[in-house]
Amino acid sequence: TYADAYAEVVEFRDEQRSVEVPPLPDRPTTTRSGGATAPTGTAALTLAGKLAPISDPEPPADAVPQLEGDVDVPDGSLILVSMECPAGTDYVVEVSDPSGVSTGLPLCSNSLGVLDGNDEPHSGETAVWAATGGTYRITLEDLTPTGTTRRAELAVFVDDSPAAAAPSGTTWSGSLSGIGDVATLRIPGGTTNAKFAVTATPGLCVTSILLTSEDITSTGIPICDRPDPEIEVLLAPGTESIIIVHSRDAAGGTFGLRRR
Repeated sequence: TYADAYAEVVEFRDEQRSVEVPPLPDRPTTTRSGGATAPTGTAALTLAGKLAPISDPEPPADAVPQLEGDVDVPDGSLILVSMECPAGTDYVVEVSDPSGVSTGLPLCSNSLGVLDGNDEPHSGETAVWAATGGTYRITLEDLTPTGTTRRAELAVFVDDSPAAAAPSGTTWSGSLSGIGDVATLRIPGGTTNAKFAVTATPGLCVTSILLTSEDITSTGIPICDRPDPEIEVLLAPGTESIIIVHSRDAAGGTFGLRRR
């Protein structure tokens, strides 16, 4: 499993750190482009450079162990990261919120799971929903056990004006345009899960999360290849659930949900 492979890599990294090697010269950790005010659908941040895997105790002098950069995120926005994955690599992206809490998500791996039978195994894309806005740090690391230094480039997309809706009747609809564009619907807690019939453009992803604490600043969300015809939203007393619809491509499209 990915968890087992990750544990083995961490153990390997600790063993490598126990070996004394000369310190590497000071090097920049990243090349950045874009900015916090980038419009939805345009990369707000691009990380690029030679990335050394943790399995290499003596990487080239022009390589770095991590690519990292900061991006400003509005409340309720989506942070979507995307890259072309080289074959046989295990890349992990870490998203750190303004309070310093980090969410580590697998980005490139042959062992990535899928949501259900309507999806296909894929890698190179992951997303975090930011309940609280602020400056977030994005870090890319190569955990490949027997990797090689190579150039990596990661694009980070942020919705600069996320749309949030409150429950009103039994239907909810909208339109999204540009990769990373997002809309959310908040549903108060209850004792019975809620089911919604879904109609949506193929390039959209429709999913939901259960917020068990008001202190959650950000959380990783599932990635889907195409929308399911129905979703079931987990509900529990004293909590809140969020339906998240986001665009995975530049075309975007329309969506509609009807509570059964």
